Amino acid sequence: MVTTETRDKYMIYSYNVKVPLSYNCFEINTYKPDLETRFEIENEVVTEINVVFRAYDITGYPEGYDFRDTLEIRLYTTRDENLDKVTGMTASIKGAVAPYITCEINGILVDGEEYAIKFAEEITGKICKEVSLVLIRHNFNRHLFQPRIEPNWRMAVWNHSEYAQYMAVKDKATEEGDGARNRIVRVHDNMHMVDAVYIMSTITVNSNEFDLGSCLYPKDDTVEFLVNEYYSALGSEKLKSKFFHLFTMIEFVEQKYEKYNGAATLLKSDEVDHIIDVIKSELTEQNKGRIVSSVKDLLLKMNDTGRAQKLLNILDWMGIKKYRRFGDDSTIDKNLLDEIIGVRNKSFHGAAEKESEAERKYGNAVEKLLYINEQIIEYVRKENQVEIPEEGYVLITGRIK
Repeated sequence: MVTTETRDKYMIYSYNVKVPLSYNCFEINTYKPDLETRFEIENEVVTEINVVFRAYDITGYPEGYDFRDTLEIRLYTTRDENLDKVTGMTASIKGAVAPYITCEINGILVDGEEYAIKFAEEITGKICKEVSLVLIRHNFNRHLFQPRIEPNWRMAVWNHSEYAQYMAVKDKATEEGDGARNRIVRVHDNMHMVDAVYIMSTITVNSNEFDLGSCLYPKDDTVEFLVNEYYSALGSEKLKSKFFHLFTMIEFVEQKYEKYNGAATLLKSDEVDHIIDVIKSELTEQNKGRIVSSVKDLLLKMNDTGRAQKLLNILDWMGIKKYRRFGDDSTIDKNLLDEIIGVRNKSFHGAAEKESEAERKYGNAVEKLLYINEQIIEYVRKENQVEIPEEGYVLITGRIK
């Protein structure tokens, strides 16, 4: 709440938010408490990034005045004994809520509540994808459990205050300009929403595995696409939907890295041209165009290697040869990939199959693809590292001038 004798039309605020990160903790299609799987972070993860906010209402700076500051992001496990201190929850639910992961963002510089919410949602969305990828590495029960980390905004605790640096600069600039100064009484207020959640962590993850700073910067388009598809396949998604998100990643890799699939074409271009000339002579002018184009394209693509072997060659080129299941390494071979591709083909061709058998095959394929695609993301990330600017600035803004 801000009280003024001459109220400003423009104000920069510094917003802070604490939001629990929830996830599905039960096995797929079950809701039995004895089958819950939980995670916790061993130590607090703290990341600071430089930010800049450009204000356009500072006297003497028509092109805008840059306020440079630091945005702090914290990730930690919240436990029963410090619920009141960390989340502001009432004592009435203490003891009924087990530990969960909390994301805290401090120093969001914006000129309105709606922009604080928008920016916080963008940051937590990226963090949730990063945390999901970290936690999946520690999940050796992927055939039944694939947690997807998501913000629980109902339990988010907000607070904000007027940005002191902005007030100091504006007061000084106004005084030097026309001598008119606003007399302002500053009172901090809170947005405070509380709800109950029950999450109990049982698998501990080392804080060194989280790289929150780099995940906030724009990613290479390829990495962004793969991470989004993988993230969409996690959580309580239906098995068939999970499979198609994960297989979409495989199809992307097959196209992008086609030159590494080890296949050789069966026909040379001059041989294809000769065959096309023969076909042309047998066709009427009415149908010739479409048929010739389709046949030529097919002939040029014909090769001596099947799809599973080509995919195996690409994965081998990436250095992806094993996948871990129940703590043990298993080899990725042609038979394994044939099975996965077979599931995809039956889905597209609508082959009749018992529901229980189809679900078993989807579940088996999803589990293996989660391991394979996790490694694909790791490879592509290394190959397409985006250089972070030396100044490291992220523009936090609100209204446009």
